[in-house]
Amino acid sequence: MYTLFYSPFSCSLAVNIALEKIGEEFELVKIDVRKGMHKTDYFLKLNKHAKVPLLQDGDQFIDQGAGILHYLADKHPAKNLMPTINEPERGIAISTLFYMSNTVHPTFAMVFYPDRFTLGAPSDVFDHAVISVKQILTELNQELENIPFLCGNKPYAADYYLLTMLNWPQLFKISLEDYPNLIAYKTRMGNQPEVSRAIEKEIAVF
Repeated sequence: MYTLFYSPFSCSLAVNIALEKIGEEFELVKIDVRKGMHKTDYFLKLNKHAKVPLLQDGDQFIDQGAGILHYLADKHPAKNLMPTINEPERGIAISTLFYMSNTVHPTFAMVFYPDRFTLGAPSDVFDHAVISVKQILTELNQELENIPFLCGNKPYAADYYLLTMLNWPQLFKISLEDYPNLIAYKTRMGNQPEVSRAIEKEIAVF
């Protein structure tokens, strides 16, 4: 049985959704980063990087959201978390997943924690990061104009990651009203059974 160490509505939501998609029994252990639980001795013994998500699979502990999603996709190929190795969408699905992890997520991190990225004025980092977030949203909005999901006609792991981050702009008064394709996309994703189950669980403990 899997155990997911998570913080509600953080990036760990993407892994929570993936586990719901897999459909096997798993345990959720709440590590509320807002309360500093990720820096407790208990959690640091499990993950020295002090970050969620963290997935326990037997004696293994796997961190980094994109890495966990890729791991789960490889372990459960029939669940369509990623295209199979022979499907033409495989390459774009992998690159899109890591684009979410390596570009989109770090840009949001600069909005959340601007002081971590400068020895100067955090406000300058914040302002620049907000501009970058809006640019990313504009590009994604354009990409989703003619396709329902990031890689075509099916939602994959990268979609779970993006959906998670689309909950964040409103925290900084960035409205999705300027990105109608993203609004429609968010609705489509919200209608996926695994998404609604995971969100319902996280709302209950938020």
